[in-house]
Amino acid sequence: MHQVSLLLWSWIETTRCVGRGRQWVPFVLLWLVQAGVILLLTQFHRPLLAPFLMPILRLLGGEPVVHYPTFYLALPSLFSYFALAIDLLVASWTLGAAFLIAWQTDHPAEPSGGAYGRARQAYGRLLLARLPLIVLFALLLYVLPGLLFGGSQEIGATRMRLFRYGSIGLGSLFEAFFLYVPLALLVGGRSVGGAIGRSFSMMGRMPVATLGAVLIPNLIQVPVSAMLRRADSVVRSMSPEMVAWMLVGASALYMVATFYVVGAGSRLYRLYVTERGE
Repeated sequence: MHQVSLLLWSWIETTRCVGRGRQWVPFVLLWLVQAGVILLLTQFHRPLLAPFLMPILRLLGGEPVVHYPTFYLALPSLFSYFALAIDLLVASWTLGAAFLIAWQTDHPAEPSGGAYGRARQAYGRLLLARLPLIVLFALLLYVLPGLLFGGSQEIGATRMRLFRYGSIGLGSLFEAFFLYVPLALLVGGRSVGGAIGRSFSMMGRMPVATLGAVLIPNLIQVPVSAMLRRADSVVRSMSPEMVAWMLVGASALYMVATFYVVGAGSRLYRLYVTERGE
């Protein structure tokens, strides 16, 4: 019950900051990059983009995906590959800044260079520390399904549903183990290995609060994924281009969920280091 109380406290504190525009800036930046990539992919046929994007799309989805309207049916799956790259290359910096901004809410003293400058200076370490998590996500999304279902002629709806829910749970567990890494790097001044070790240790000491801080916001994936799986209905009954706008909207919802993950993680980290007198 104590850890549940900690989790609720961290959400209450985070909710109090919803109206502070400064705290949303890193998430808006990340969303703009994701939305820009989605819209860029829809223009893959343009003469300037085709030489670069068509080979990549064919590699990821085969020849049918470079034809209309099949492209839009495959767009959610295609974008998932690009989303992982964005998560590593862009989110390493923006989420580092977001954690610092959340930290500064309770510690008014501004770090030298500000949140963005501090995160930029540590970008290489933030990226290196995030890389194992991205690798785990890639294995979960693209390798595990083949291992589980590769030899199956037909995959039942129940098995697929269980796999989707299990993937959300397992992905959230992975993320929970790495939740405190940015603050351990940027505030704690630890090395990459030391920051990962600190985050794992905190997960071990506060497993319910930490996993809840990640898993519960991530449950937004359930209705969003269900909506995106109906891309074929959208293509048939509406404009195929609506799929791209659905993805942009889904990305915005994920940013809201991530806002709560970062806010709760920052408060739990502050509580942990305060109790230890650090």
